[in-house]
Amino acid sequence: MKSVYILLVFSVLTLPFASFADGFKCAGQGYKAKFFDRVDPVEGKSVPAVLVISSDEDGVVSVIRSEGLERLQKDGAFVYKGTGKQGKLDVKVDLTIRNELPPEGDLSKNFEGSLLVKMSDGYEIRAELECTGYVKR
Repeated sequence: MKSVYILLVFSVLTLPFASFADGFKCAGQGYKAKFFDRVDPVEGKSVPAVLVISSDEDGVVSVIRSEGLERLQKDGAFVYKGTGKQGKLDVKVDLTIRNELPPEGDLSKNFEGSLLVKMSDGYEIRAELECTGYVKR
């Protein structure tokens, strides 16, 4: 019984410091990209959850959910790659967030980003973005 009480107290005390989601919100040249990770409660690490690309003129361009997402870290950048559908079209998205990567959990500064969207009908979007980190506790 004592161990259950200790576990309960520990859970209540650490809950305010737990991160439930993180990611980046980016905008520039008439486009927005929002990428969110969710924190797997069992493993305690971030897993890609959703990538939303939108246009100031046309609204939502693409929504790619976890099964079509991949997050890579290379050459001082986060690279988010995704594939999905927009109506009948296949969509490929690369969102690169450059600059010095922050220490774990510190996403408070601005980052440079670039967006590349390719659709199966040949339509392509290229945009330079300004990104800020997002942490939901």
